[in-house]
Amino acid sequence: MNELEEGMSSYQGFHSSFRAIQGCLPLNTDVSTKAVIKPGPVLNFLVQNQKVDTRLHPYDFVHEFELFYFILGQEDS
Repeated sequence: MNELEEGMSSYQGFHSSFRAIQGCLPLNTDVSTKAVIKPGPVLNFLVQNQKVDTRLHPYDFVHEFELFYFILGQEDS
């Protein structure tokens, strides 16, 4: 595992297998690298990567959902 910037890690691995083709048996080896997000709370990851200061811009999910449902109710009328 290699540490990448901003909450990411990379993992390297390989897979090998023999392939039967016309009288010979070659070894097939595949090497790959995969970048993954480090485990943890999604909100913390987003704040870290978007560089948002939560003290200055608190996000109120309850208020946003109430506003969303209010707007939906207005469209039905």
